[in-house]
Amino acid sequence: TQTKRKTINSVGLRFMATRGVAVGTNQPDASMQSNNSNIPWTGMIDIKERNNSVNAGTAMPLYTGDYFQNVSSGWSEKSQVAIQQSYPLPVNLLGFVTYFVEGDT
Repeated sequence: TQTKRKTINSVGLRFMATRGVAVGTNQPDASMQSNNSNIPWTGMIDIKERNNSVNAGTAMPLYTGDYFQNVSSGWSEKSQVAIQQSYPLPVNLLGFVTYFVEGDT
């Protein structure tokens, strides 16, 4: 699939003791920009961590487990999954699965 057009539909992520992560697709790569300029990533989807088991006013626990997220990437030969941590919180990504559709035959 490296030389064929594809679109990424969703990703499965496995975390251990993690908080504050965002996921997206096809973000700019600073190493490919002129002067290695840092271009901010846009369209990232925050992984929602708060649920009914966490009361307001208490600290959010670190998440361990699997997370599934639908994403939209468009058709490209260089489709990529991007995972970002913008806060001073721990991230332990144990693995990920990319669900995609191959377009060229």
